[in-house]
Amino acid sequence: MSSHAAHLFSSAIIAATARVHRLTVVTRNTRNFANFSVDLLNPFDYKP
Repeated sequence: MSSHAAHLFSSAIIAATARVHRLTVVTRNTRNFANFSVDLLNPFDYKP
């Protein structure tokens, strides 16, 4: 499996788990999850 495919697969597994359990994915790299229908939170962009 290529490096890109491995990252895509990992992101898909994380996104699927979050979606099934109604969780928010907290990550700095939101680009990896842009194509998945999942709630995202970048803690480095958070402003209370």
